Amino acid sequence: MSQQDNPNLKKPTISALAQYGFFALPLAFASLPIYIFAPDFYAVEYGVSIAAIGIAVLVMRLFDALQDPFIGHYSDTLNPYRKHIIALGVACFTLGFLMLFNPLAAAPLAWLCASFVLCTFGFSVVTINMQALGSLWQVPSASFTTVMATREGFSLIGVLLAASLPPVLEKFYDTKEAFTYYSLAIIPLVIIGTGLFYKWLGQAKLDNSKAVSLKLGALFEQKISKYFFGVYFLNSVASAIPATLLVFFVRDYLKAEPYLGMFLAIYFLAGAAAMPIWQKLSKSKSKIYAWGGSMVLATATFIWTIFIPEQAIVAFSIICALSGMAVGANLALPTAIAADLIRDRKHQSASNRYYAAMTFFYKSSLAVAAGLVLPSLEFLGFEPNTQNGVELLPYAYALVPCVLLVLTIALWARLVALEAPINKKD
Repeated sequence: MSQQDNPNLKKPTISALAQYGFFALPLAFASLPIYIFAPDFYAVEYGVSIAAIGIAVLVMRLFDALQDPFIGHYSDTLNPYRKHIIALGVACFTLGFLMLFNPLAAAPLAWLCASFVLCTFGFSVVTINMQALGSLWQVPSASFTTVMATREGFSLIGVLLAASLPPVLEKFYDTKEAFTYYSLAIIPLVIIGTGLFYKWLGQAKLDNSKAVSLKLGALFEQKISKYFFGVYFLNSVASAIPATLLVFFVRDYLKAEPYLGMFLAIYFLAGAAAMPIWQKLSKSKSKIYAWGGSMVLATATFIWTIFIPEQAIVAFSIICALSGMAVGANLALPTAIAADLIRDRKHQSASNRYYAAMTFFYKSSLAVAAGLVLPSLEFLGFEPNTQNGVELLPYAYALVPCVLLVLTIALWARLVALEAPINKKD
């Protein structure tokens, strides 16, 4: 009897969901917030060229992405030592994050590279294992969207906290001191998250079946997987570009730096508030239709950014709220769809490889965004914290991502047309 059909499986309790999901909150500090704040922090406070930052991030992220399949493989292979693997990841993640915003002034670019690699390695180890273990949790199939949504809900809270905290701290401290306190905030969150996750791991019933052996290349044998990962990659690139350019756009073009924290709060709170809508749509229609709906909403609302003038605080707030509604679906649904692929194809034993592949494409998208957009802007004449080239920002920040989203939606339409287990009601 499959997990989906087993009537003896119990729905996860709220306590168990919280123990599993809270870990995503501190981990979120090393996701989008790094791309929101780190480039501007090193460019303005330490005088590092944005082209150099972009190229460095491109190289580091590609290296980081290439290591993920190996992390997934060895995490599967060394399954009995998974707790130790996670502990190693936690240590590297925490140390790297502390280093990132407390750089060595004599060699800021080298420090950026070293701390970034350490932080993202730890992030990958913990995230890949957390996602894989969640997909192995023995709960009814109908509860999987709840499991994924809980995890991504905590991740969304973490992103909101991580994105809002620096603007608040900068009201009381200078920039360097504010980011020192910002980096220290990760310590208690990591301690709590690790403790809760280990408690969940000790109590949860997991399916550690080794009935199927799956090589990484087998992920792409079916057309449905190829289209899924293609949509996921393009959508991630479209999301990564605005994240990379947000501080530059708000401060240098919009002339609204004091409102940066408010814009971020509106965006992510709208995403959190809209999460039940996407869950309901995924249950009444399908996860994949809900995912596509979020892309359409993001495109239709974010495109108006290119038309707003400087100091258009209200207009940009409305855009943040409407486009932010899509972020909840973008966080929760792809991992839930991947969980369907894993379970329906009976590849539970290769769950780490699925999530390693997703992480690979996500990080590659961030590498492409930073590695192409930042050097291109500098080449065309943009200089951070000045008026040089600011007229380019609306097109790089909004138009390019929306064009990518249109291409993504076209590819998504092909994905919908395929008949597969992934395209089903929850």
